[in-house]
Amino acid sequence: MPNLIEVQLKSDIDINDIEDTLLDDKVISISTFQSEDISYVNILFLESKEHLIKNILKNIFGEGISYTQKNLEPKNWVAENQKSLKPVSLNSLSIHNDNYPKNKYKKIDIVINESIAFGTGHHETTIGCVRAMLYISKYNNNVEQILDIGSGTGLLAIIGAKLWKSKVLAVDNDNNAVIAANTNAKNNNVSTYVTSKYNDVVKSPEKITTNSKFDLIVVNIYSNTINKIRNEISNMLDKKGFIILSGFNVNQKRSIEANFRNLGIIIVKRFIVNNWVTLVLKSTI
Repeated sequence: MPNLIEVQLKSDIDINDIEDTLLDDKVISISTFQSEDISYVNILFLESKEHLIKNILKNIFGEGISYTQKNLEPKNWVAENQKSLKPVSLNSLSIHNDNYPKNKYKKIDIVINESIAFGTGHHETTIGCVRAMLYISKYNNNVEQILDIGSGTGLLAIIGAKLWKSKVLAVDNDNNAVIAANTNAKNNNVSTYVTSKYNDVVKSPEKITTNSKFDLIVVNIYSNTINKIRNEISNMLDKKGFIILSGFNVNQKRSIEANFRNLGIIIVKRFIVNNWVTLVLKSTI
């Protein structure tokens, strides 16, 4: 079982503004909290070397930052945390883990057990994407090809398959996420619809191939990455298709909206949950 290292330091930095390029794949989570009016940042590392931790902290917080560090007691943190994750209920849809039974009153019931991959349905960006997908499904049943970029556990890909019975290509730059997404698709009886593959869309967007363009592209990743691949997203979209963008806050949405507007893609709906933004966009070209 991998060990986790907890690093804690004083800082009032907005963690939503941290560039993902400054982070290492050994960073499991970043969170903030306050104690006696002092702001702290808490970072969990997965079995990282001391020099790697110091380098990441220097890149984010500057030279000479002081911090405390401790090894967490080895245990199955995923299983422990999963016990506290209550089901998510949105309209006709229910998302829960194996600790809860199927919701017989919901049309769509999805089981997602927590893993290292992101996406249990509890984060505000995921909730925003689910709401956006339900919103689109009210007005458009003609969604045959879906692309999920930054798919994590594959939750959004699974929802897309269940809503439209569509072919879904789920891509992520983390092999653990690819494994989790394929497993979850099988467990939710949509493996014939969902294909999960490894792909770094920043480095190799051309490796995303399909016989036709996508009717829906869902992107739940960092804002700077969205801006980097906006042209690729636009080129892969069917002229009548929709885009769902999330993973950023209200302060970051202005540049994203402007960049896509310049590509002839306009905002048709915004969902804001606790300062996190999800956009529904449509091409005007």
